[in-house]
Amino acid sequence: MSNPFLVRTVIFESGERFPVLIDRDSGMPLFDPTVYCVSELRARNKATNTIDQALRSIMVLLTFLKTNHINLRERFQNGALFNLSEMDELISISRKSHSPRDSRDKGSFSNNSHKPLSFEKVRRLSIKPAGNNVCSHTAANRIRVIRDYLKWHVNRHLLKNPENEFLKQSWLQCSEILNARIPRIRRFNSVGAREGLPELQIKRLLEVIDPSFECNPWKSSHARERNNLIVLWFLSLGIRRGELLNIKISDIDSRRNLVTIARRADDKDDVRRKQPLVKTRDRILELSPALLKLTLDYIIHTRNTVKGARKNEFLFVSTRSGYPLSLGAVNKIFSEIESAFPKDFSSLTPHVLRHTWNESFSDQCDASGVDKETEIEARKYAMGWKDGATAASYLRRYIARVTSEKSLAMQAKIFQ
Repeated sequence: MSNPFLVRTVIFESGERFPVLIDRDSGMPLFDPTVYCVSELRARNKATNTIDQALRSIMVLLTFLKTNHINLRERFQNGALFNLSEMDELISISRKSHSPRDSRDKGSFSNNSHKPLSFEKVRRLSIKPAGNNVCSHTAANRIRVIRDYLKWHVNRHLLKNPENEFLKQSWLQCSEILNARIPRIRRFNSVGAREGLPELQIKRLLEVIDPSFECNPWKSSHARERNNLIVLWFLSLGIRRGELLNIKISDIDSRRNLVTIARRADDKDDVRRKQPLVKTRDRILELSPALLKLTLDYIIHTRNTVKGARKNEFLFVSTRSGYPLSLGAVNKIFSEIESAFPKDFSSLTPHVLRHTWNESFSDQCDASGVDKETEIEARKYAMGWKDGATAASYLRRYIARVTSEKSLAMQAKIFQ
């Protein structure tokens, strides 16, 4: 099924970003989805990436309507939405994946973007649909967004025609079907679950990313120093990709050996088209002297030699342009390690290193005799997760101290 729509991000003069859904034939933004995102999503301070994902779900609905020649306004007026077979088809396509070009078109409409595309070029972009199913989590999110968007439409129509009982009953049936078809996410499967690296693999990883290693996968000195430091940050702190790429030099307090993991949704200083986000809570983590020294050496002696790097404050930058490093570039670092050493690594990702940190943290807590309740709360603090029922406010300082002690012990082990 070809897709007559695509999502683009408008970048205003102020630097603010806002995704819009585009009609490929006209090259113009669609009115209703734009109003919905402004009034319902942006009004609730939803991040740009969240709005982008919502529009991609709405795009599935609009493609279904156009393919089946369904006029939603006429359906509202007649007091009927979808029959059972139409609902089945809508839910079915919500589970289908789209090709990377269809769902992740690069570029944005902007007065200051590097390569803005004309509306005519947008209209001519080709489609290459794919038939594989998406994961249950993605399908569930799509169906929820479609349900909420339809509900918004129904409520707007009922404000004008409050006595339309047929529409009320039709929507009630449709919403029940949508809710019933939302895939249930299995949260307790342990067989085949992602695990961290064993100790021998960790040692091998630290060996091959060492900038002085003769078979290091990268040629330039900047790439070697930067990528080595990136892996060490993941192993030492267990942070996510978005958290790593959001770190600015000013977030590092070298006098107290601290780094602030800050939420910066829609940061106007971030020029990346897909802004990395901190999905967890703000927090302050402690850095070992070895990790801090390596980081400061990178900033002073390596990062500053990259052309364009001084134009932004983000810690990790591209070797060629000096722009803040992208999510895709981090993924590429790990795929290059795999390609260079296929016998040593497979399925190596930043999230695997996050699992590795958690397993090492458990080992440190067990070795030190930390009770399980304190370990759970310390882990929540380190990972940025929400407080649980056992996280009393008077324990926060103690939990933060325990977290720092165990994390520093792990980092010291890495640098031995």
